[in-house]
Amino acid sequence: MAIPRVIWVFFAVYPDKHGTSDSLGEVYNNMEKKICSCGAEFRPYYVNGILASKLCLKCIIAKEKPKKTKWAKKGRKKTPLENKENIAWGWFSKWLRLSSSKKGFCTCYTCGAIKHWKDTDAGHYIKRQHKALMFDERNVKPQCKKCNQFEGGRQDDFAVHLIKDYGEGILQELDRIKWQYYKQPTMEDLKALRDKYHEKFKALTIWN
Repeated sequence: MAIPRVIWVFFAVYPDKHGTSDSLGEVYNNMEKKICSCGAEFRPYYVNGILASKLCLKCIIAKEKPKKTKWAKKGRKKTPLENKENIAWGWFSKWLRLSSSKKGFCTCYTCGAIKHWKDTDAGHYIKRQHKALMFDERNVKPQCKKCNQFEGGRQDDFAVHLIKDYGEGILQELDRIKWQYYKQPTMEDLKALRDKYHEKFKALTIWN
């Protein structure tokens, strides 16, 4: 008899606004302040009541490394191309979430929740298995984990915001790209993509 697994899901704890009139700036200004070891002031975030980071954004950016992606299928090793793609995606995701934030705090694209950038996902409107749109900045936006992982990405809300940001034709444009021929990238293509977003991430001055 199979024993059911219990999965515990924890979310970062800090002021969280769902559908309120408070702006990201107002929420940020009311947050607790701490001093980094470099002397800079920053707003911390907590996981289960425990301080998750003692560093300001400038120090985090300087020390950040790509996160290794676990392969979901047991017994199957990733190919070199898949490894490179995961690394490139890691830097793209970090850059997109942090560049969309106000001093490290993002507004979820679909529900408006305010989350620390490390507690958000880079969510896709058209899912990432459609490789032609995997790194398309119009198709990928910061989302809270609830929307992206537990509510299927909230596609209807995602679509409404895309139309508002890019105009009426954006959904048709993304759908056209979704079905067009996709040429598999080479190792050099993925290295260039990795380097591009690694440099863009390191160049961020979002703490100012």
